[in-house]
Amino acid sequence: MGGLGNQMFQYAVGRATAHRLGVELLVDDRYLQRRQQHSGFALDAFRLRGRTADAAVHSAFPEIKWRVSRALRRQIRPLWGFFHERGMGYDPSIRDVQAGMLLSGFWQSWRYFQDVAPTLREEFVLDTPWPKEAEQLLNEFADPGRGDSVALHVRRGDYAHSPDALRRHGLCTAEYYNQAMSQMVRRVPRAVFRVFSDDPDWVRHNLQLPAGTEFISRPTFRPEHDLMLMAGCRHQIIANSTFSWWAGWLNVSPGKVVIAPSPWFDEPGMDNADRWPEGWLLLDKRTGLEK
Repeated sequence: MGGLGNQMFQYAVGRATAHRLGVELLVDDRYLQRRQQHSGFALDAFRLRGRTADAAVHSAFPEIKWRVSRALRRQIRPLWGFFHERGMGYDPSIRDVQAGMLLSGFWQSWRYFQDVAPTLREEFVLDTPWPKEAEQLLNEFADPGRGDSVALHVRRGDYAHSPDALRRHGLCTAEYYNQAMSQMVRRVPRAVFRVFSDDPDWVRHNLQLPAGTEFISRPTFRPEHDLMLMAGCRHQIIANSTFSWWAGWLNVSPGKVVIAPSPWFDEPGMDNADRWPEGWLLLDKRTGLEK
């Protein structure tokens, strides 16, 4: 369900569970096909070992049973082999999942897959050719002679223009980003900011960008290119978006600094403390104050 970042969380919990059970992982993409969400199945860009579910799996887990079992997930779990997420935080009952069950949910906690982190970092590698310009940028980000690269992700898009998305997610303010840049410079004196955004004009007119800041996103880059370029920076300032969350998590630079917004959601009851890995610096997404 959802875009690239959401699908990566769903794959990660599936990979961790399949690893624990010693079984093959099958990925069911029917929901994406039915809803025509975003760009559809987005994980083909990576070197994943999960196989797409076939007709036999579809027959064993029909949509009507998915709907009923999801409605009853608070009372009966599992039902007909469906194991539904019950809340937004880490649920230790994930350890009760057995082979042959279908996981359904968003699973947005690093704790679900910490045991297979090295495996995921090996699989979340692009399996498609890089645009030449993107490859050049990645090399520049790794060059210490060009400063310490900091990915700055500003997501607006649907968060700014869809009333439902705005009500649920809210937006990171200019105060958050300006304070995050100040905090980053204190910790990384040679920081050079690389901006990734679907609204670069808003960034230019509202943020106090230091000299040398570069805008990276290109119309020719696919989402996975932007994500991996963000992850290729030495440090990250992320939005309340699973897209840039993964950039921070995939970054393996020694001494990395990842600054993240809190609360993640504006809608009450949606946040969970298990979203942010240990060591990430949290700033209030409205005021920019340290949490």
